Amino acid sequence: MRTASLVVAVLLFVAADGPGAARAGASLAGEIAALAKAYGAQAPRVAKHERAAATLARGQRWLGEAQKAQSSGDSARARRMLARASVDLALATEQAKLGRVERKALKLQHRLDDLRVSIKKLRKQVTARQEHIKMIKKMR
Repeated sequence: MRTASLVVAVLLFVAADGPGAARAGASLAGEIAALAKAYGAQAPRVAKHERAAATLARGQRWLGEAQKAQSSGDSARARRMLARASVDLALATEQAKLGRVERKALKLQHRLDDLRVSIKKLRKQVTARQEHIKMIKKMR
């Protein structure tokens, strides 16, 4: 039993150091580079939104950890960190969208409040004119 597990461990070690591992490492580095590029593109969009910017910063830290793990040869850890970073990027994007919608809703709320005030003023003017007309009719 021990021999079998030792053989499996040796085979895994050899497979990890073979040409397939080099391709996997290159693709991992490519994935990290692509995600870093996506983070760079998204940064200006989420900068206005506090929650989204915090999430993006956390994701960038995960991305840095993934780069460190990949450079040290720990591809499993690098993949985990890369997954966390990609989730944070998606979350930051959605939070930024939500922030834009919230701002738009707030603007519409202010506009609605302004319209309500205008309607009140117009009602008062109409009431005053009606009272004035009644007074003129009584005086005749």
